[in-house]
Amino acid sequence: VEISVQAYSKMILHAAKYPSRAISGLLLAEQNPGRGSGRRGSEAGGGSGDGGGGGLAGSRRVLLTDCVPLFHLALPLAPMLEVAFAQLDMWAKEKDLVIAGYYQANESCTDVSPNQVAYKISDLISENYSDAVLIMIENRRMSRDCATSALHVYNNSGGQWQTKQPGLHSVCLEPDCLAVASGLLIQRAHVQLMDFDNHLDNPTLDWANPVLNRLILDSC
Repeated sequence: VEISVQAYSKMILHAAKYPSRAISGLLLAEQNPGRGSGRRGSEAGGGSGDGGGGGLAGSRRVLLTDCVPLFHLALPLAPMLEVAFAQLDMWAKEKDLVIAGYYQANESCTDVSPNQVAYKISDLISENYSDAVLIMIENRRMSRDCATSALHVYNNSGGQWQTKQPGLHSVCLEPDCLAVASGLLIQRAHVQLMDFDNHLDNPTLDWANPVLNRLILDSC
């Protein structure tokens, strides 16, 4: 699994915008990726449970190209989630993308474990995408300098979600992920990020975040 600058930055900005709330979103990958495509970068984690290794359910190398921030007011109820999935799935297909995973940060900065909501949504995604990924954001690692990855990465192995074992380098960040995320936090770019909750409150706010995506691209 490789995590793009855009996907990593938007996850971090979502958590930074709502530091005292649980946040969640969906991860996107290319619909028909080439094997072994994508640039190799830094390992996404170094210690136990930090997302540093382990095999995928399939043999493809998955590049998470983007993410869509969903909720911050509360972890999603079924009706809201169905609306979000329907809109996002249609939009993703037009972009030749597929929903490839789920990310979440818990309300407590000391709690980095997936809850039943995270598992249920990730199970749903894995029914349609065998290489689905579950990412938990560790709030204690959130800092403006982004010295280390704040992600814990899980994959589904035999019907169980397991953290990647460190040392095998099968989860990595694209080059400059941490530097770009740090620069965006310093610029307070998180105030520009819009999630699906924002869109429900004001339909003119775009959860696809085209303006922020351009800012991230220009920062690379």
